[in-house]
Amino acid sequence: CNDLLVYDVVENKWKELQDAKGDIPMARYGHIADVVGGKYMVIYGGSTSDKNGSRFLNDAFLYFPDSHTWKQLISPANLAGGRMFAASVLFSYSTFVELVVFGGMSNGTDSSTLILKLSLDNVDVTFGAEWRIMNTSSLVRLPPSC
Repeated sequence: CNDLLVYDVVENKWKELQDAKGDIPMARYGHIADVVGGKYMVIYGGSTSDKNGSRFLNDAFLYFPDSHTWKQLISPANLAGGRMFAASVLFSYSTFVELVVFGGMSNGTDSSTLILKLSLDNVDVTFGAEWRIMNTSSLVRLPPSC
């Protein structure tokens, strides 16, 4: 099932959106999804199941609700493997947007400690998308709790 649903707060019900265009992503679960300034949604990762079993995804897409169009972004495949159930936070600035992704399951049993950052141009989000691994060596580490 590869449905895109929207919640109508006025009618208090979910509605399926039909006839999407562009680079439509495969069905997935356990992915992250963040909305940027009400203009578009970015999704990353998750997992999918098919006749060959389950696998982790390492792809990112933008969805533009005004045109009902999907656009695939450059994948961080050379930086990290796929992951699901990760956490994300979005930082929006005047000229660019950053999506920071942390944690999640990376191979079915292990949690990932890798922090990825996706930078998007705020004027033309489909141009210049860039993934980076964040340097965590300078972060303060808290002692384990008892």
